[in-house]
Amino acid sequence: MSISKYMKENKNIVVMAWRDMWHPKVGGSERYIFRMAQHLRDNGYNIKYLTSMYSGAKRKETIDGIEYIRMGNEISLYLLAPIYYIFNLKKDTDLIIENFNAVPFNIPIYNKNNITVIHHLQDTEWLARYGPVIGKIAGFVFTKMTCIVYKKEKNIVTVSPSTQSDLISKGFKKENISIIYNGIDTKVLESVNKSNEVIKVVSLGRIMPTKHIDKGELLSVL
Repeated sequence: MSISKYMKENKNIVVMAWRDMWHPKVGGSERYIFRMAQHLRDNGYNIKYLTSMYSGAKRKETIDGIEYIRMGNEISLYLLAPIYYIFNLKKDTDLIIENFNAVPFNIPIYNKNNITVIHHLQDTEWLARYGPVIGKIAGFVFTKMTCIVYKKEKNIVTVSPSTQSDLISKGFKKENISIIYNGIDTKVLESVNKSNEVIKVVSLGRIMPTKHIDKGELLSVL
């Protein structure tokens, strides 16, 4: 079954994500899942968004028709969110969309209707952030856990052919993986002076070991 047809049959959706769009450390994967939630809301879906707490955030609030439920921190969330979902949301939920980010929520264990959005596998990022010992152990454990729990799932979404290939190499089936590319807000382009022959694009991001600024990967020339 295609992702689009599958979505039409499930109207009450819970999004599980590490961070929301107002988190101090928000990044590209959060923007991706946020825009997805907005699009679904605009097309008549009911969206609840489970995510982590941070300084100044409210435990519960509704913003532009999306209900945000925050708990724990970026570590404890992975334990608290499943428990909260099972006892408070499961009976009224048709579908969970997971924004997968390094540590899995292990949703297939306790819910059968799911879409998992995987931007990339983070086994090498664990090495970059935590070193050759802890990083290698963490990368092995969480990558292995991901493969065991998720590889039979039929609704995996990723953003690039390279990540699709990585997943296939880990035992995922190609027919279960849909590629939905990252996009841009075309309204930004309306302010560009069309008379210029060259458009210069600058990409800004956090300076972190996992961004590999030393390898020239922070700036992409389009």
